[in-house]
Amino acid sequence: MAERRTRVVRPWLWALGGLVGVLLLAFALVVGPWLLTRHPQKGLTSEQALKAMSDVRTTLVQALAGFAVAGGLVVTYRTFRQNQVEQDRTYALRLGEQVNALYTKAVEQLGHDQAPVRLGALYSLVHLAQANPNQRQTVVDVLCAYLRMPYAPPGSAPPNLRQTVVDVLSAYLRMPYAPPGSAPPNLRQTVVDVLSAYLGMPYAPPGSAPPTIRRDAAQELQVRLTAQRLLADHLHVPSGVSGRDAQDRPPSPDETFWPEISLDLTGAALIDLDLTEASVVVARFDRATFSGDASFSEATFTGETSFSEATFTGETSFSEATFTGGTSFSEATFTGDVLFGKATFSGRPWFDGTTFSRPVWFEGARVLDLNKGWVEQGSAFEWNISGWILRPDEDDPTRGTLVPRPPYWMDDDQLFGGGTRVMPVSPSDWMDYMFGNRVTPVSPSDDVGGVTP
Repeated sequence: MAERRTRVVRPWLWALGGLVGVLLLAFALVVGPWLLTRHPQKGLTSEQALKAMSDVRTTLVQALAGFAVAGGLVVTYRTFRQNQVEQDRTYALRLGEQVNALYTKAVEQLGHDQAPVRLGALYSLVHLAQANPNQRQTVVDVLCAYLRMPYAPPGSAPPNLRQTVVDVLSAYLRMPYAPPGSAPPNLRQTVVDVLSAYLGMPYAPPGSAPPTIRRDAAQELQVRLTAQRLLADHLHVPSGVSGRDAQDRPPSPDETFWPEISLDLTGAALIDLDLTEASVVVARFDRATFSGDASFSEATFTGETSFSEATFTGETSFSEATFTGGTSFSEATFTGDVLFGKATFSGRPWFDGTTFSRPVWFEGARVLDLNKGWVEQGSAFEWNISGWILRPDEDDPTRGTLVPRPPYWMDDDQLFGGGTRVMPVSPSDWMDYMFGNRVTPVSPSDDVGGVTP
C-alpha cells in the first residue's frame, strides 16, 4: 500500500515541480526584466533600455540556475541516501538470511553420524557467533543442549540395558532356592557369571560392528571435549581484566571473550571440564555429572549459580572463584578433593545436603555477608574431616573468613595426611563444633567405634 501511494503521489510532485519551474523561467525571461526596468531613474535610450533588460534577464537566469543546481544537489543527496538505506536494508536482510541458513545447516550437521561432520558444525557455529554477537547466546544454548544429550563412554552399554540385566539378575536371586536334585547346585552362580560377563561385553547397536561403535564412542568423546573447549575459550576473561569488568565490555567481533553469556548445563555429562578464569552471568549445573577433574579456579559468576544434585568424581577446584549472586551446592556429591581456597561469596551460598567424601578446603574463603551464608546440618562429611569456622572481620562483623580448625582430638599429622582417622561423630555434632557451639570432645580412649588408625 505504501509503495502504491508513493507511485501515485510522485507524478503529481513532478508535475507541480515542472509548473513551478516554467513560472520561474517566465519570470526570469519576461516578467522580471520588465518589472525591474519600467521605471528608470534617468532617461535611457532604447538601446540602453534593451541592454538593461538583457542584463536583468541574465542575472535572473543565473540566479535561477543557481537555485536549480542547489535543488538538484539536494535531490541527488536525498536520492543517494535513500538508495543507501535501501541497500543497507537489503544487505541486512540477505545477511540475516545467510546467517539463518548457516545456522540451520550447522545445527543439522550436529546430528550427523560422522564425528568429523559434527566437529565441523561446532566450529561453524562458533565462527558464526564470533562474527555476529547477537547470535552468541543462541549458539551457546545449542552447544549446551548438545552437552546435555545422553552420553555413554566408550565401551559401555546403554544404561537402560544394563539396568534391565541387573533387574533380571536380582529377580532370579530372589527366587526360592531349588533343593539338590531338582536343579544343579551351582545354577545360581552360573547365571550370575553369565550375566556379569554379558554386562562386561562392549555394546553394539543392531547392524553395526563393535569396533565401529568403540571408535564412534571415542570420537564422540572428542566432539564433546571440543564443545567444552570452545565454550571455555570464549568465556575466558581477557588478560588484565577482572571477571566482573569483563561483563561490562560491549560485544565485538574482534574480541574473543563473549560477555553477557549464560550457561544451562542441567543434567549434562561433562568430562575434565576446565572453566578456569571464565566469566559468566547465570550458570546452571543442576544434576550434571563431572567425570574426571573439574576446574572453576578464578572463575566469576555474576548471577545465580547452581550445582544442586551435581556429582563430582574427581578433584574439583573453586579456588579464588567469585560468586556474586546466590550459589547452591544443595545435595551435591563430591567424591574427590574439593578446593574453595580464597573463594568469595557475595550472595547466599547453600550447602544443605552436600556430601564430601574427601577433604574440602576453604582456606581463606570469604563470605561478604554473614547474614546470608551458612551450611546447614544436613551436610555429611565422611573422610579425613577437617573443621572450618567463620571468623568475623574485626572492622566489619558482617563479613568473615573461613579458617581451618582441627575437629575434636584430631592432631595435625592426622589432619594433614599423617593419618587417616575417620571421625566417629554425627554431622550435626560436627556442625555444632564448626560454628563454635560447645560440644564434648571425643577422646582417643573412648570406645566409640569406627576409628581406624
